[in-house]
Amino acid sequence: MLAAYRSLGCRGWGRADLMIRASDRKAFLLEMNTSPGMTSHSLVPMSARAAGITYEDLCLRLIASASLDSRGGGGR
Repeated sequence: MLAAYRSLGCRGWGRADLMIRASDRKAFLLEMNTSPGMTSHSLVPMSARAAGITYEDLCLRLIASASLDSRGGGGR
């Protein structure tokens, strides 16, 4: 899924929505969500919690990994 993320030109954090075929467990990309939800019942915070990462820690990690990107042509 990282190859799909990169080939779509995505940057920063995001979430890949997948479907797994039961017969052979092959993954298929449904969509790349570059602005996933961050409520307590959203998938990213739930996944972080399952990995032992608190919501506060998740937010701090996202902020720490963020960078300003001038490729968007924002006229800087």
